[in-house]
Amino acid sequence: MKKTIDVLKQDPSARLFKEYLTEAKAVEGVGNQFRFTITTNDVDRDNDVIDPKGWSIESYLKNPVVLWAHDYTQPPVAIARTLERTPSGLASVAEFIDPAVYPFAGTIAAMVRMGALNATSVGFRPLPGKWSYNEQRKGVDFAGQELLEYSIVPVPANASCLIEARSAGMIPKTTPTTQETRKAIRIEMREMGIFRSPK
Repeated sequence: MKKTIDVLKQDPSARLFKEYLTEAKAVEGVGNQFRFTITTNDVDRDNDVIDPKGWSIESYLKNPVVLWAHDYTQPPVAIARTLERTPSGLASVAEFIDPAVYPFAGTIAAMVRMGALNATSVGFRPLPGKWSYNEQRKGVDFAGQELLEYSIVPVPANASCLIEARSAGMIPKTTPTTQETRKAIRIEMREMGIFRSPK
């Protein structure tokens, strides 16, 4: 995998992706809406830092899509109903597409609800002249960037968030087996009406 600085040297306006562990919180009274912290100013695995004051979100708000793993070829799994600036980044409430319309979105929503997915990633483009290489940290400091989309992803780039979340009890210290996870997903999907056991 290329380091961010190598990508930017080749194309200063390259589309970049940065993942973050988040705590998905269901919105009370609305079954398919969840609140996510989608970006922070923490140092990520590439030693990069994104300035929370540097986000340009105007274009994103015209088409507020939430994708699965930055797959630009598939329909969005959710729509961002809110997007707000926080002291350390951006937070959003995402409403997942009705599983009757898009069953895959129902699967992702079920996995978020059960805690099997708890990471997001921002797709963004650095603004010209708004980034610099931090020689001491060996990473890029982004001072201005345009949000293109955000995605639900299985693995976050910000490992320190994962450790903090685990130590805070937000995710279990041990992970369920694949069989346990599949069973929980089937139960959740069955309750949502998008999966039926064979008779």
